[in-house]
Amino acid sequence: MRGIAVASVCCVAFGLAGCGDDGDPCLGTGTLPTESLEEFSGKCLEAIGLPVPAFNCDEGTLVPTTNLTGVGTPDETCDAPNVLNHECDPGSKFQVLAQTEEAIVVAHCRKRGLPDGFYEDIAVIQYNQVNGATCFYQALGNLPAEVSAPSDPDGTFPWQTPEVTAGQNCVSCHDNGPLVRSPYLAQLRDEPVNRLPGTNPDDNVWGPRFGWNKSQPYTFVGNDFQSWKVEFLSVQGVSCMACHRMAVSSSNGEYNSAGTSLAFGPESTAATQAAKNPHSEVSPIWMKPDQVFYDEDVEIEALTVEACAQAVVSGGPLPAGCSVTPYGAGDTCDPPLGAQAVLAPPDSPEPLDPVTPVGLNP
Repeated sequence: MRGIAVASVCCVAFGLAGCGDDGDPCLGTGTLPTESLEEFSGKCLEAIGLPVPAFNCDEGTLVPTTNLTGVGTPDETCDAPNVLNHECDPGSKFQVLAQTEEAIVVAHCRKRGLPDGFYEDIAVIQYNQVNGATCFYQALGNLPAEVSAPSDPDGTFPWQTPEVTAGQNCVSCHDNGPLVRSPYLAQLRDEPVNRLPGTNPDDNVWGPRFGWNKSQPYTFVGNDFQSWKVEFLSVQGVSCMACHRMAVSSSNGEYNSAGTSLAFGPESTAATQAAKNPHSEVSPIWMKPDQVFYDEDVEIEALTVEACAQAVVSGGPLPAGCSVTPYGAGDTCDPPLGAQAVLAPPDSPEPLDPVTPVGLNP
């Protein structure tokens, strides 16, 4: 990977340590003072307008592991495994902790084989769809189901510090928007409360299904997250962007190697998917929507996007028909190029000459 070269994106001069002579946090060349969890959560509340409450993972909705076969990773398969760990993870729970017309707070509690009342990975995302402000919270280990609010100074839950959470590099996967909408959680679309925005056609304010993570703004709150950046791709002859962004991300001045363009696109269109049952009417392929079985032409589209992304992160030259536009960054940074003028990638035009994935075997 190489350091990013978007010199026009820089830290607004608020007189904070780490700006100026000591480098630019927005370019990954400097740091701001790290924040305590209480300071970070207060800043998030101010930016997003909806707090992260205390909650109990056991009260969430069970994520289905339909048609589960085998025992344990890597032998276990199901119809809709998760894409973080490529496993079915029975016993995991998801819940919407709070939601208004502007903001939402969601929690995902990954079981990962732990006994009743405990989870190995608990994550919260706090997001405002009007101003794009986003906060990530994380805890790992042998975790109790009862979770205290990160803003609670007397809370005993072992939340990671913002600095440690930033080091987990959530943006590497969450590059086209704050919420990853793979079939794993999208299968909860008919839940009355505990469902991801944009997965149900009747979501109204938080929909539509075909448009989420396409035009919503995206910015990162907190001193420890200011180097995070996201950019969307436009690729001639590819239809994916008509529904959602295909993106790449960077942290601490270097591009990441995962995300929608470099990982999820190829995975979602492939003939097989790790930990997933064979594509069928009851276990349809991830992409495209309403597609059931593998389609080579669709996979070639995804690999074309991947080739564009590989060229971007390696420094080019870009293939014909491939372009990239910054659209999100830290909330103390100058707006990314194109972020104000272009809220969504344009619909991909019909190809003149199809882009051939470089060095890839479709």
